[in-house]
Amino acid sequence: MPPRPEPLQPLPGIDPKRLALVATATRNMVLVLDGSGRIQWVNRSFEEHTGYTLKAVTGQDPEAILAGPDTCRETIDAIRQSVRNGDAFEEDLLHYTAEGKPYWVHTYCVPIGEPEGVAPGFVVVQTNISDRKNGERGLRIAASVFDRSHEAIIITDHHNHIIDANPSFSRITGYSREEVLGQNPSILSSGRHSDDYYRSMWQAIEENDHWRGEMWNRRKNGEEFVELLSISRVHLEEPGRCYHVAAFSDITALKNHAKELDRAANYDDL
Repeated sequence: MPPRPEPLQPLPGIDPKRLALVATATRNMVLVLDGSGRIQWVNRSFEEHTGYTLKAVTGQDPEAILAGPDTCRETIDAIRQSVRNGDAFEEDLLHYTAEGKPYWVHTYCVPIGEPEGVAPGFVVVQTNISDRKNGERGLRIAASVFDRSHEAIIITDHHNHIIDANPSFSRITGYSREEVLGQNPSILSSGRHSDDYYRSMWQAIEENDHWRGEMWNRRKNGEEFVELLSISRVHLEEPGRCYHVAAFSDITALKNHAKELDRAANYDDL
């Protein structure tokens, strides 16, 4: 949890009107609450983000109008307890606009009162963190796909060293994740393919950022297997750096079955 915010301290020599202008102009959403936690004032950014006007929200409990079906009730209860105790708090919350559109905010709330020469209440500053939360959700989904995929997946860095491998990779090849980290994928090589084959593969990756084909490789126990392999090159923000994601499935059984069918068909012809 983030450290508990400190109560606001008065700023000597600062014109209150200037502070009011700052609260009005900032892109953060600002709310002023009374001692019971009800809205007294909101800035323009709050109105623009939420679709609620100052007139519509004055006197309201913020969570009564901003919370929705997927807002964490435990967090709301904790916030209301902090308000009852007159405590500062800092939380991430899922809120909803007047039209019902969800968005995430980081909420920072501090009590005000006698030391500042104003009536007891709270100042709340909210920052829209929807992009960050959506990004985190995307990462969680990607991690789940990586871990649960039936296909083997490895990720290599710009030096073509393995930086991650999923459980299906270990199941198919017999190598544990720890054994292959930092290794070149060539540790799986069966020796069946020519240098020209690999040059053609890398040329396709250089030109198209992708290659797909069949490849014979070797398991840890020495057994050869054929895989249907797809390699994609991924460019991130680091200049001059790229990563490769290789996904493959073991199609040895399918190949053997096809051979049996072909052999049976030829035998029948004879």
